[in-house]
Amino acid sequence: MQNFVCTFVGDAKYKRIDTKAVPNADLYQLLAYVTAFNLPGGLLVYAKGETEPVDHVVRHANKRLEVVAVDLAGAIDDLHAAIDRLAERVCRLRAEATGDLLGGRLGDGLVLGA
Repeated sequence: MQNFVCTFVGDAKYKRIDTKAVPNADLYQLLAYVTAFNLPGGLLVYAKGETEPVDHVVRHANKRLEVVAVDLAGAIDDLHAAIDRLAERVCRLRAEATGDLLGGRLGDGLVLGA
């Protein structure tokens, strides 16, 4: 039997969000995931909302919850660019979790959602 190690958790929400007022329930859900897998942080992705990513740091738990929105109704080139930026965030979070400063490859040991 192989032992797998979770190196990333993310949760995709198909709703519009104001990243300055993320629902507490969504943040608590992500906090539960990162705590259960003993990760330094995780990513919440919303279908539409504010364009600037926001980080929520949970003091005394040493966890960072990142929130981003991807506008699915935008131009295809903008969507591709947003997905590229999202992939970079995932790689960075994985690198932080594993201590790999290069971030590894996106497909190795990746768990999206729960």
